[in-house]
Amino acid sequence: MKKETLLLLLVGVLVLLNLATLGYLTLRRPPRGPYGGPRQIDRLIVETLRLNPAQQRQFESLKREHRGQIRRLDEEYAQVSEQYFRLLDDPTTTGKASLETRLGRIQAQKAAVTFQHFSQLKGLCTEEQRPRFAALVPELLRFLLPEEKKLPPPEGKP
Repeated sequence: MKKETLLLLLVGVLVLLNLATLGYLTLRRPPRGPYGGPRQIDRLIVETLRLNPAQQRQFESLKREHRGQIRRLDEEYAQVSEQYFRLLDDPTTTGKASLETRLGRIQAQKAAVTFQHFSQLKGLCTEEQRPRFAALVPELLRFLLPEEKKLPPPEGKP
């Protein structure tokens, strides 16, 4: 076999491998959490509690309000975080403690907003649905709280 033919064959194989890799990376769906994202959580809530159509409409309203509040808090957190990490350029790091307090306060507000949201959801429930709500809370916490298993081990540790 001539050298040119062999080189053309190898280039063709490499092009095919690159195309296959690009196709895999672009067509593959990104991995999601254990419930597949917010819509799956919403479906889990509706199905577990067996919400009737009127309750589902109220739940939709509660969700919009909650997500708006969380979005605003996330934006504020991002702004304060940016200010906080800009202190790396400031040798005196003046205001560091104040920014840390603000960051903590925002996280506390997010927890309070979420608690209120679930409290309002519980308020939508009938007496028959309340036991199902109590059983649902641990499932919701798995979605809200990060799993330790997802964190990589520290360097040098197995």
